[in-house]
Amino acid sequence: MKTVFQCGFGFEAHLISDVLHSEGIANHVFGEYLQGGAGELPVGNPVRVVVDDAQEAAARAVITAWQSAAPGLADNDT
Repeated sequence: MKTVFQCGFGFEAHLISDVLHSEGIANHVFGEYLQGGAGELPVGNPVRVVVDDAQEAAARAVITAWQSAAPGLADNDT
């Protein structure tokens, strides 16, 4: 599994996850429950979207294209 996107909030990760799913790229969101454990403290980017190794390049291309079409939204990829 390869991480293709990291962020601090679960909703951002699920937004990217939905974009990838709409393009037929299976993925998983990990770490979204860690943000609750930290409370108000900044802990970096604990939430991540991962894909199978074979789909990493396609996923990154979809994320890049989506970010270009919607500048300023979910621009925390790795």
